[in-house]
Amino acid sequence: YTMYMGGYGVYTHVASYERDPQCIVCGAGIAIKTRADSTLASFRDALTSDSGGDGALPTDLRGKVTSPSISHGSSNLYMAHGPLEPLTRANLSKSLRELLFAEADMECERRTVTLMLNDKALAAPVRLRVTVE
Repeated sequence: YTMYMGGYGVYTHVASYERDPQCIVCGAGIAIKTRADSTLASFRDALTSDSGGDGALPTDLRGKVTSPSISHGSSNLYMAHGPLEPLTRANLSKSLRELLFAEADMECERRTVTLMLNDKALAAPVRLRVTVE
């Protein structure tokens, strides 16, 4: 920034900014692979498990996430708490293929979608880059 000090001159300050790889705005997100036929409930369970494998979070987030809410774009796939939980509970038994893809996209073998994961234990929402196979 620049600050003008009248009779004394001009003061400038230069700050170097670092990009946070987990930033929900500009970060690429955490890469996760899962199957298209898995249900939202099983995907959610994989996110909360302490073991690795498909759908598992990185080690720094494993164990912290206990009851996550998951959204895609402007739609709430599952909200773990509050008045939207009963309205989104039916989505837990649906497959990711049903929830994320239109009929025309159903026959694609592999798609990557961006999901937002939020949990009370996290400081900020986490962007997930999920490859659905």
